[in-house]
Amino acid sequence: MDRGLRKLIALQLGLTLLAAGLCAIREIDWAASALAGGGIGTAATGAAAVCITRIKGGSPGTLLGAQILAEVIKIGVTMGLFVAAFLFYKEVAVGPLFVAYAATLIAYGLAMALP
Repeated sequence: MDRGLRKLIALQLGLTLLAAGLCAIREIDWAASALAGGGIGTAATGAAAVCITRIKGGSPGTLLGAQILAEVIKIGVTMGLFVAAFLFYKEVAVGPLFVAYAATLIAYGLAMALP
């Protein structure tokens, strides 16, 4: 996997753990919800990364097709995992879940800004 993708996923994991640690001060269900939210964002990024890194070279059309497929997979993984979180984790704390998920999105900007 590309160095930039590894950096992005590491940032997402770090922000997820930070959010969960801060939430643990308040309540354990908040921490678990933050882990779920951050895990959703990180898993979706990982799924898209696997799709993108399978294509080496190729025409611009091939690369565009791989990028579009990766985004579709990312959206599907995200939606599926959010549904699973709400169906199977009855004590989910919505705020921490979405805040930690949002933190994984912020990691995209941080990954580009950091060396």
